Amino acid sequence: MKPPSNYKDIHKLTRCLAALRRFISKSGERNLPFFKNLRKASTNKFYRDDECNKAFEDLKQYLGSPQLLSRLEEREELQLHLAVAEGTTSSVLVREADGVKKPIYCVSHVLHASEVNYPIIDKFAFALVVFARKLKPYFESHPIAVITDQPLKRILTSPALSGRMTTWVVELSEFDITYEHRTSIKAQVLADFVIECIARHLLRIDGPKEPKESVQTPKLVVYVDRARNSKGVGAGIMIQGPDQVKTKYTLRFSFEATNNKTEYEAMIAGLMLVKSSGVQRVMVRGDSKLVMDQINGEYGVKNEILVKYHEKVVTTVKGFEQTIFQHVPRAQNEKAHKLSQLATTYYDKLPKGVYIELRDHPSYEEKVLFSVLEEPED
Repeated sequence: MKPPSNYKDIHKLTRCLAALRRFISKSGERNLPFFKNLRKASTNKFYRDDECNKAFEDLKQYLGSPQLLSRLEEREELQLHLAVAEGTTSSVLVREADGVKKPIYCVSHVLHASEVNYPIIDKFAFALVVFARKLKPYFESHPIAVITDQPLKRILTSPALSGRMTTWVVELSEFDITYEHRTSIKAQVLADFVIECIARHLLRIDGPKEPKESVQTPKLVVYVDRARNSKGVGAGIMIQGPDQVKTKYTLRFSFEATNNKTEYEAMIAGLMLVKSSGVQRVMVRGDSKLVMDQINGEYGVKNEILVKYHEKVVTTVKGFEQTIFQHVPRAQNEKAHKLSQLATTYYDKLPKGVYIELRDHPSYEEKVLFSVLEEPED
């Protein structure tokens, strides 16, 4: 196969590639240089740059060892592998037979206009929606396991969804979709797809991080922690605003509460304080991985009391424009931890600038009472 030498050749090549897109993994990314070249060319002039030459040689090598697509069984669980590059998204739908992953369908989508500026996790969610539309017969007839190293489950099941994410979640809800973390992939048939997808041009997300560029930065960051000892049960809340301005609160509880319940209490109280200030964007940080994972949908909530707390959080975040819940190590949450210890030991001798609230009942009960003490004098 000779490289295209004129406008007619490259036009013919792009038409052939469009017809073969089902059989070529990451076809959108592979074919993008040709389409760019086609837009630059005219019937009288033709330019073939180094990117186009390299893409052509890579394509020849790929087509020299084509993958064999596999037929599937009725109601068989299928796996969808997702990848995102700079300007394209790709997926391969596979089935597992005798321990070997066999491809069924390869799909690519070239990102346009505002799609290119989506945050990386939004691009993965958008890719899932696009491929669910393109492969709708498969999604309707089979359970689909989405295999990715991105926290899609946590994002798509978060109670703090808004905007386009909410629309996507509603659209995906009609399908039987589960999410699995990518560990290792043994099938050689997917080596080209997966190795390139994990490549360095991908920005990986190993956990929730602070938003960048196209996502607005939260105006307030709320740090929460809890303490429980022989002297009592308490929690600490530190609200950090612009220019590192900090507001410090402590909670002391006169009812019995476990560490997890107290963490929820601190989180709810912090959200209520922020909501009362009128701020619409907030990030909540805490060192209880279990509670943060429950809020983000990573873990289920089974305890009857924690279910009530979880529902209270879901109710409280309504009305915010943006809410992010992030687990942080204890070392990054030291100030909130010290505040929680003050609430249990020196609540009657708090330093100046630290406020305390006495709580008589759990926050999920309607009859919650707050007794706010004046700021202690020196």
